[in-house]
Amino acid sequence: MSREFLINLIFLLFINALVKPVYIFWIDRTVQNVVGQEYGIYFSLLSFSYLFQIINDFGLQNFNARNISRHRSLVHKYLPGILRLKAILGVLYSAVVLLAAYLIGYEGDYLVLLFWIVIIQLMTSFLLYLRSNIAGLGFYRMDSFLSILDKLLLIIICGTLFLTPALRGAFQIEWFLYAQIGALGAGILVASLYLIPKVRVSDHKVKYTFMWLILKQSYPFALIYILMMVYTRIDAVMLERMLDDGVQESFTYASAYRLLDAANMITYLFVGLLLPMFSRMIGQKEAIGPLFEVSIKMLTIVTACIALPVIFQSEAIVKWLYDYGTDYSASIMNLLILGFIFISFGQLFGALLIANGTVLPLNKIYIGGIIINITSNLILIPHWKAYGAALSTLFTEVFVAISLGLMIYKTFKGLWQWRWVLKILGYSFLTGFAIFTSYQYLDLDWKWHYFLTLAMCAGLSFVLRMIPSKEILKVLQINQRIRSEDSDIEK
Repeated sequence: MSREFLINLIFLLFINALVKPVYIFWIDRTVQNVVGQEYGIYFSLLSFSYLFQIINDFGLQNFNARNISRHRSLVHKYLPGILRLKAILGVLYSAVVLLAAYLIGYEGDYLVLLFWIVIIQLMTSFLLYLRSNIAGLGFYRMDSFLSILDKLLLIIICGTLFLTPALRGAFQIEWFLYAQIGALGAGILVASLYLIPKVRVSDHKVKYTFMWLILKQSYPFALIYILMMVYTRIDAVMLERMLDDGVQESFTYASAYRLLDAANMITYLFVGLLLPMFSRMIGQKEAIGPLFEVSIKMLTIVTACIALPVIFQSEAIVKWLYDYGTDYSASIMNLLILGFIFISFGQLFGALLIANGTVLPLNKIYIGGIIINITSNLILIPHWKAYGAALSTLFTEVFVAISLGLMIYKTFKGLWQWRWVLKILGYSFLTGFAIFTSYQYLDLDWKWHYFLTLAMCAGLSFVLRMIPSKEILKVLQINQRIRSEDSDIEK
């Protein structure tokens, strides 16, 4: 299992490193540059739609990933019931989002734009559910391919539009939404065609009592999802609604948020592989210590390589990315990318607690995060606008990550080992110090300095032997028999 994790993690990061940066820094960035402040409206409405995702998903994705990875034969029983549930929840979600938007003052073109965003959210949720089955059954490489397929298609579709002068000049935000719908539709088709032969559904009659049972079992996971969405997405909505120049501030916040979104994709994919594996190993009563240690060390290296070069070169980066880039948006980007480090560890810790079924304490921590986030937004946004929203996000992510780390310390006795915790802290300090020193004393163009700091982050991980071969060998020996236990599924 752990050998498969390492192989697929490398494969996953490689294909995403090829595709996702192109999508983020060419397609998504160009959309914002071309459509202007319409992107700020889109970003605010997208964040608004996330606030009701509890209805759309109701924790079914995390519930399904956890249970299918532990008991893979359950996929034949769960699939028809959950598909019907998702259809019912999807209709309810659409109605609630559009009604809530109308009641708080959205109207006209705003509602039309929100309608298409809702369609995208429904399709995204369905694709993620299909992928949770594919990953739960152990087909990790196919799941990795599906993780980039829609973005690859968006690059092709939107790239064609941008490279055609007449079409680029006429480009509208609605075209971006239509392209997403087409790309997601193709992803759903590929995932469905791959999954159907692997699943033998013997009983197509789904009883409502069975669906109700699934809802009862998945609602704690639904709370996790909605609570996370509230404290990570409400900032943009509050900006747009609270300020007279809310559209402009939301637009500025969205431009700074883009790097955080790009970075979060890597962490999300990393954690997405770990969740079913942690769940499987806990269910089999296997020791998770070696896998947790290697995972947290790898995450430390990844977050350092992503965040530190950006923090030291934020002003140059934001002005290179956008025609309208300013020092103000760079300061917002700094806070958000610093928060990315805490977001990443929070996601890793949350995945382990979900895999263990430690849901109620997890929800209490997220509720605390929401209280901190909304309260600080109400205080900071009127005075510091988008910068205040970013500061609020950083406060929240620090609180959540530290709280989840302490929860893991209490739940899994002996999982934290001072030996490797001190090595991680030492690596973080030395890397930050080396980059700061180079920034102060080397007179380099920002692009050369960016790659130098990136090399420092990666190089020091080898010099300090953050993940020595001995630890990798320990991980490779974990639970090798699990693959053979599931070989009948692949036949």
